[in-house]
Amino acid sequence: MPPIPDIPGALLSNEHTDFLRKRVAHLCGLERYRFPGSQPISFSKKEMSRLEQEDYWIDRNDQYRSVSGFYFPHHTDIRRAIGDTILDGELVNDLDPQTHTRMKEWFFKPYEKVLREIPALRERPFDIQIKPMELSYHVDKVIREDVPKLQHETDGLIYTCAESAYVVGTDERILKWKPPSENSIDFRLELRFPPLPSEPSQPNLHAKPQFILKAWTGGRDRGKGKQRETYEYFDIMNVDDDEWEKMKTSGEQIDDRVIEVRWDIERLGWRMMRFRDDKPEGNHCSVVDKIVQSIIDGVEQAELIENADNIKRCWKEREMRRRNQPQLVPHPHPHHPHPQFNQPPPMRLMPSSQIPSSEGPPRLYTRLGPPILNKVQGPDVVEGMRR
Repeated sequence: MPPIPDIPGALLSNEHTDFLRKRVAHLCGLERYRFPGSQPISFSKKEMSRLEQEDYWIDRNDQYRSVSGFYFPHHTDIRRAIGDTILDGELVNDLDPQTHTRMKEWFFKPYEKVLREIPALRERPFDIQIKPMELSYHVDKVIREDVPKLQHETDGLIYTCAESAYVVGTDERILKWKPPSENSIDFRLELRFPPLPSEPSQPNLHAKPQFILKAWTGGRDRGKGKQRETYEYFDIMNVDDDEWEKMKTSGEQIDDRVIEVRWDIERLGWRMMRFRDDKPEGNHCSVVDKIVQSIIDGVEQAELIENADNIKRCWKEREMRRRNQPQLVPHPHPHHPHPQFNQPPPMRLMPSSQIPSSEGPPRLYTRLGPPILNKVQGPDVVEGMRR
């Protein structure tokens, strides 16, 4: 799996970032700022009934960056820029150059119009497009026709509920489906080397170590003279001898990095996918437990497609019931008169810039028993293995 690409744009100063965070919190109706993105939950068999009960459409660092070269006009006057608008999007690297809501009428149509009338604005850092969405019972088409046409890598499908409002944080009505074998978890990786035969008090850095996976507990630890996030032992990652040789040859630091792994059903162990240097921490232990459960109780692609007809029947029944119900007319986006947000933001920018070996979990997809090492600052030597 390829590494995470660089993100365009220059990191903003702390002052500018703080201003934008307060403004985003105000626009989202939050009492205090937190990351405003909506996050899905993992798809398991119990979520299949949700696709029958409600209408669904199918389809990390909290930093702020400045990207120049864009101008988004107001829907009533292209000479005036749109304001107080937050877009929830996804940045992808797409190498193919060929490729009935307010969002379309108020944002994309004015944007396309200004690009036609002011050709200089076409020289922008990247393209902005509406992500195509399909009804949930068209999953067969999405998997067999749409996904193979993508020029960027995809790791699953997102089911977005058409009947619920946007939720900041984890949204129980946005479902992320992956084949069970492709569900991945982000851990903190820690290496444990065996002792030197000639000098047991020293680690043998030329030997193959144990690859320890640590789950983030979210707490703070002030041990060893510094404050850092705390982790607990979860499991061991399987690494072949050939893979270890490649790691050594690369010259990269491997220890103490966030790593994305998947469960290998044939080897009954966790296998490396890629490093996640774009994430400051691994998945929280509560998230890890949920993903493990989705691996145990996962839905295979064939089962998803097989249930599409039943999902369609339920959708059509709801559609019939709604035909005679009055439709709500959306109101224009209100202006925000609070004087705090009528001031221009500051424009100063910053430059970019051991544990004993195990054959795996005792049961498929389950974690080991109580860990020997339950903190990052565990004992220096465990059963002859030195950190």
